[in-house]
Amino acid sequence: MGQEQQVLIRQLESLAAKFSQVSASIARTVDRLRQPEVAGSDELMARIHASWSNLALPCSSALGLAEALTDSLLRVIGKLEETRLAAEQARQNAFRVLDRVLTIVHRHQADFPPLLECQARARELRRTLLEAPWSDLYPITKPLAEGPYRFPALLALVEHWQDLDDERWKNLHEIVAQSFGRSLAVAASRGDLALPEEKG
Repeated sequence: MGQEQQVLIRQLESLAAKFSQVSASIARTVDRLRQPEVAGSDELMARIHASWSNLALPCSSALGLAEALTDSLLRVIGKLEETRLAAEQARQNAFRVLDRVLTIVHRHQADFPPLLECQARARELRRTLLEAPWSDLYPITKPLAEGPYRFPALLALVEHWQDLDDERWKNLHEIVAQSFGRSLAVAASRGDLALPEEKG
């Protein structure tokens, strides 16, 4: 809970206490109004006037606090909407990575088990992302956004295996080997894997 919210809560608690006091005072005035001997007396009229005066300040404070609460709630809602939109964008970015992984083919072997296993994991992750509420997306999508990590590393190795410098090639090869097995890493780094637009 933010400091601004804590201050508003304390102000509301104080206001509630004031309303309680004024309410008790009004109740006492009403009881006295029911007594014939004081009805219409100057003392009673003074009490009624005092009760209304005491009620005016808390009401004014309540309106001010309501405006402050509204502003605070609107800011919170705005931040939540920004977070939701960012999470949905992260989900779509992750889908793009996973969908490309699912299109990878082996140039010489239609049913290459390491690739099939990797793509099964990609499909499972995609299903998880599809079903996850936006509030749970960041722990899942963050690794995909931070690349090269697992699936992004595999894509980078498949697409650029001929153009990578030694250090980059080594790093990607190790990530893919640790994530999906050495056989898939070797196939990717030798150019045995391809995306549809590269197949030839």
